[in-house]
Amino acid sequence: MAICRRKIWGLFFIISLLCFLLCPRVWAAGTISVPPFTYLTTPASATYWGTVTVGGQGPKVGDVIGVFDSSVVENSGCIGAVAIDQAMADAGSYSIATYGDDPSTQQKDGAAIGDSLTFKLWRPSEGTMYILEPASGVSAQSWPGDQQVVGNYHLTSVGAEPQGAPQARFTSSATGGCAPLSVQFTDSSLNNPTAWSWDFGDGSAISHEQNPSHTFSQPGTFTVSLTVTNALGTSAPYTQTIQTSALPEADFSLNTSTGRGPLEVSFTDLSTNNPTSWEWDFGDGTSSTVRNPVHTYTQPGTYTVVLKAKNACGENVKTKAGAVSVQASSSNLRAAFTLAAGALEDCAPLQVTFQDQSTGDPVSWEWSFGDGNISTARNPVHTFQRSGFYDVSLKVKNAQGDEHILTQKKWIHVLIKPLADFRADKTIICQGETVKFTDQSSGEPTMWRWNFGDGWISSKQNPEHKYEKPGLYMVRLIATNKCGYSLEQKRNFIEVRAPEVDFTTQQTGNCSQLTIQFTAKSPQGEIENCHWNFGDSSQGGGSSNQPNPTYVYSRPGIYTVTLTADTPCGRATKTKQIAVSGVPFASFAPSANPGTVNQTIKFTDQSTGGPTSWEWDFGDADHGTSTQQNPTYRFKQPGEYRVSLKVSNHCGSHTAVRYIIIVNAGENADPIFTPESPICSGQEVKFVTATPTGVSISDWQWDFGDGTPGTGSNPSHIFPSPGTYHVTLTASGSLGKSYSLVKSVEVHEKPLISAD
Repeated sequence: MAICRRKIWGLFFIISLLCFLLCPRVWAAGTISVPPFTYLTTPASATYWGTVTVGGQGPKVGDVIGVFDSSVVENSGCIGAVAIDQAMADAGSYSIATYGDDPSTQQKDGAAIGDSLTFKLWRPSEGTMYILEPASGVSAQSWPGDQQVVGNYHLTSVGAEPQGAPQARFTSSATGGCAPLSVQFTDSSLNNPTAWSWDFGDGSAISHEQNPSHTFSQPGTFTVSLTVTNALGTSAPYTQTIQTSALPEADFSLNTSTGRGPLEVSFTDLSTNNPTSWEWDFGDGTSSTVRNPVHTYTQPGTYTVVLKAKNACGENVKTKAGAVSVQASSSNLRAAFTLAAGALEDCAPLQVTFQDQSTGDPVSWEWSFGDGNISTARNPVHTFQRSGFYDVSLKVKNAQGDEHILTQKKWIHVLIKPLADFRADKTIICQGETVKFTDQSSGEPTMWRWNFGDGWISSKQNPEHKYEKPGLYMVRLIATNKCGYSLEQKRNFIEVRAPEVDFTTQQTGNCSQLTIQFTAKSPQGEIENCHWNFGDSSQGGGSSNQPNPTYVYSRPGIYTVTLTADTPCGRATKTKQIAVSGVPFASFAPSANPGTVNQTIKFTDQSTGGPTSWEWDFGDADHGTSTQQNPTYRFKQPGEYRVSLKVSNHCGSHTAVRYIIIVNAGENADPIFTPESPICSGQEVKFVTATPTGVSISDWQWDFGDGTPGTGSNPSHIFPSPGTYHVTLTASGSLGKSYSLVKSVEVHEKPLISAD
């Protein structure tokens, strides 16, 4: 770049740093240009200076002002920048050093005559980029003598730069309440909108404030919508629902207001503004909370009825004086009844025969049994199919049209066999804790028998029980009444835990550090008062009282680690063996060597260093392999086999090799040798060798025990004198397997031959 060739390193560093802050942003279209500045034909610098205001205030410490040339390729067109320090902020002015284009670079790397420049201010404290424009009446002067161009630009804010089409967002201080409801709306739209349009959904005027407050004067559901605009477009509407309520207006109607007693009156709620509860006072000392109740007046008189309607906004009362007028009956008609057969309480289905005992010469009867069924018979028979309490009512009339009603509340009680069920306040506890059991049986049981699974029982309806020993317990409940019984049992319902602590490990750092991160935990919750023993005998065992310690082991290996800690269920101890890994060292042993054909040979891994994977190659024609740690294998042919084990972990790998001899059943597995005949000193004796099937010997080395070596599979040798000699044969197999055999031979004195 031309700046670098000018060797102005300090200034270059400052400009590069500031441009790094300013230039990576993608500038939106529509930026405001300033007049081009003049510079010399040789590479020359220019300085722009002046004052700047943002929102009527001068620059702040930390603000950065930059100059941009849209035709410059590098640094997103940033050709100069300055960070506002305290002195500039106090003075309210700044100066920016910029550079012209260097034609020799064959690349546009600075400003030239005719270029359009843009000035921008980045305010990190707000995270906002402002576009700046020059004030009117600006001028530029050049001084060729000192190769400097000065432009006096007074720059004024024109607002934050859009980062794209805006997206409307807002929050509200409330989404519901009682009217009149005042709500403060706060704009949180994206991409710096410059205009706002609020529609509150209640027919009021549109608001163009950024953060308006609005009062919803009427109850209802209102959809509030915000649309925002900036230089790059208009957003889609963003909506939110406001729900307002009002104080209820209580009102009601009656189906009848006068008549002879007993007089049945139906009341209908006519309240507005959505009441949620109702309180009726019928004026005769009775009341109701039903929305639309039915009430029977039994005594003559005039009654004032009061309804109180409530909702979240408050309550309202409607009073109707003299709403009901009841005249005395002119007859002695009185309804009465009893049971002729059946029982007032028994098991379903319950059949009952009712007997009318009314007086005053009734001529008609109307029964209501409380289960939705009615009858007009004088002495009806009715069967109650379902359990529960039933109100039985009889209305009688005489020939003059007088009527009288008698209602027996909860007169019939129908039972069914119970259906046992229960719950517990907790099902996982520590030993010694108490569990509260709650009967949830249906069918109105009258007796209960609990079995808690640990040998204890109870006959209470809702017992409590303490479990002393850890384990899983089945709980049983038998619920009984006069209609029968039911059993509910829940297997493994209560889990009683002994104190339990555990820990995890993770090897951290590189493999040469052998650093283990320990983390203590308990399924019963938080633990405290931890004590660790890391099992490192080389460092006195190693210990810590931290809950999650880090420990550095001196060498790889298997270590027994013990953690003791207090849990919510008491003090507990956990012991584990952990593998501390370095680069593993492979080693193994076969269960038989030599072995025989089709014999199952177990290969036992004896590797150290914490391997995590194993790769076995059994070296036979079947290409037998395994990834088990301790595999078994059968060789199908006699021979000498090269068995290899490669062990690996995250630190590396290592391979070990052993040779396995397989022979036919009954064969010797090693080469053997014998002298051909009895041995006498001074006479040549031949040694004969034999090798097992499948074993190939590639080299024979002999030591005859008299200082003389030999080679070959069947050598000859002369022992110089009688005595005992230790003959050694060293044989090398084709796969590198070595055999060493030692045999003692007796050499006798050569017999003298007589002439006789």
